[in-house]
Amino acid sequence: KSLDELIKSLHSVHPFPDEQVDAFIAKLKYKKFSKKRISAKTPSEVQLYGFIEKGSLRFYALNESDEHTLHFFTENAWVADYESFISQQPKGRENWMAIGSLLMIPWLAP
Repeated sequence: KSLDELIKSLHSVHPFPDEQVDAFIAKLKYKKFSKKRISAKTPSEVQLYGFIEKGSLRFYALNESDEHTLHFFTENAWVADYESFISQQPKGRENWMAIGSLLMIPWLAP
């Protein structure tokens, strides 16, 4: 599994020293999702953010009768549910769905 795109992305934000990048990468683990809704049931699941290596992710809202797509995230992109992370509460009507097979490198705060 290549982390080249993740490392490129990190360096595009800031010229981190190699030892910092290596320490960050050492803590990462891949997570695979099949096509499905990704729900937040526990506080750690609320903190959905990371880097999409393969596949796509859909962020959408539900109302009484419809779904409304809010954003798509694709390969080599960072994804974050900022509001849920800050509040440490799952969102009521907003959801995540893997579009097909998704390989993501989630990162959870310590």
